[in-house]
Amino acid sequence: MSIRLTASVCVKGGLAALALAGCSVGAATDGTSSQANTIVGGQPEAGYAAVGALMWEGEAFCTGTLVAPNAVLTAAHCLEDVRADEVSFFIGADATRGGDAVQATALISHPQYNGDDNDIGVILLAENVGVAPIPYQAEPLGQDTIGREALFVGYGVTSAQRDDVGIKRSVRIPISEMDDYTVTYGVRGRQTCFGDSGGPALLEIGGRVHVIGVTSYGDEDCREYGVNFRTDPYADFLRRAIGGDAAPPAEEPDAPGNEPDEPDFEGDDCEAALDACLDEAERDRDVDACFADFDECAGEEEGGWDPEEPDDPQFGDDCEDALDECLDGAERERDIDACFDDFDLCVDDGDGGGGGWGHHVGHGNPAGGSEEECEDALDACLEDARCADEEDACYEEADACFAALEEEQPEECPGAGDWDDDGEDW
Repeated sequence: MSIRLTASVCVKGGLAALALAGCSVGAATDGTSSQANTIVGGQPEAGYAAVGALMWEGEAFCTGTLVAPNAVLTAAHCLEDVRADEVSFFIGADATRGGDAVQATALISHPQYNGDDNDIGVILLAENVGVAPIPYQAEPLGQDTIGREALFVGYGVTSAQRDDVGIKRSVRIPISEMDDYTVTYGVRGRQTCFGDSGGPALLEIGGRVHVIGVTSYGDEDCREYGVNFRTDPYADFLRRAIGGDAAPPAEEPDAPGNEPDEPDFEGDDCEAALDACLDEAERDRDVDACFADFDECAGEEEGGWDPEEPDDPQFGDDCEDALDECLDGAERERDIDACFDDFDLCVDDGDGGGGGWGHHVGHGNPAGGSEEECEDALDACLEDARCADEEDACYEEADACFAALEEEQPEECPGAGDWDDDGEDW
């Protein structure tokens, strides 16, 4: 049986509880996991300052690695059932004694994380942390990685029967297997365990230490094996989430509070400014701002950029690519406004003619506006939208829409303007 290697934060009946192994918040690749993990057979670790503890209500529950001055690499399952305002990042050797921690502002799970696969995520912090980040491996790992000893660092327990989470420890374990997305490791008596989830597998590559993997799960006794999700297959996601280079330099980070210059949408810098906008949009998920800034950059005399006509060539061959990149960065499938716009059209389309669901997010036209068909389509849309903390608002919108449908007043269904998109989680 496999288990997640976190000291899990679980929510039951609206009340959050911290437990080492008592509640499951996701499954490992074999579908039998629960979330938890820590270093077994290792030793206290005073170095690798960029490796810190994720804190919830003053207690460590996962591990993470600073990979940019204000960005922490961790496991996606560590970001379930918690909000950004509840999480902070602790730097130090002993999280049980308290100390300074930097507040999180956004929790970013891989968009294809499903409880099993793609267990990788990023936490953005409110300010820069004054330690040197450790770069993550962006180039593909070679098969010669198998057999090499990686250093695993985490704040987890020292055995599956103990609850001594919160002390930074490390252990060297050889990589035994590798597939397209994960590395497996294991030597009896040396292992990761509960609370180590999200922590790094560190390996020297090209004369420099890199994070090559993120601790995800292992066997239930923390004795036989562990599995990390590699960073290199997810390099594009990490670049977008972090908004910086794949391997940040190891010099001292900028002083806290430093902000990049605002893009200048003029002259020859137009393309660079658009890139800067897209980088920002990938964090803020602001589709409208992408289009508005690009229109301004291109110039109104050209007629503007119509997002409904991505094949429009009037801004050159790169127009469609730029639109696709912008929409990818803004997570088109998670556009709540589009969900409800499409739902309104579905309800309005009760006679089976014209319009219909799917012109925004591609869930397919249910060929009519029946309650059952509209409900199925709305469910699919909200599944993509991943409402996260806004789940209640999603269902309030849906309830109001169905109430209007029953009264045969589809025009009263709430639309895009009613959605409050202030959530920090993606």
